[in-house]
Amino acid sequence: MNKIAIDGVIFKQEPLAYTPAGTAVTRFWLKHQSEETEAGLPRKVMCEIEAIALGELAKKLGSIPQDTLVQLHGFLAAKNLKHPRLVLHVTDLAIDKNT
Repeated sequence: MNKIAIDGVIFKQEPLAYTPAGTAVTRFWLKHQSEETEAGLPRKVMCEIEAIALGELAKKLGSIPQDTLVQLHGFLAAKNLKHPRLVLHVTDLAIDKNT
């Protein structure tokens, strides 16, 4: 199973682009901070994650101001054949209305 759920703020985003087939696509970076429990002990977690969204989600992300808290759902995949670095492919997005 390859399912990811994470929240954070978008701190960098590339302009909306289109694939040769005409599908909207945007690449962005999410900054996440939380406190998780590991081996029964609290642990502060901070990370930056590269992400990509296609279609209507890509268009929706383009209208979100930076530093807005979002909740993302998706899956991990290699960036491409030459770069096996993991990228979050977003399949669902929710915007925190309190930010």
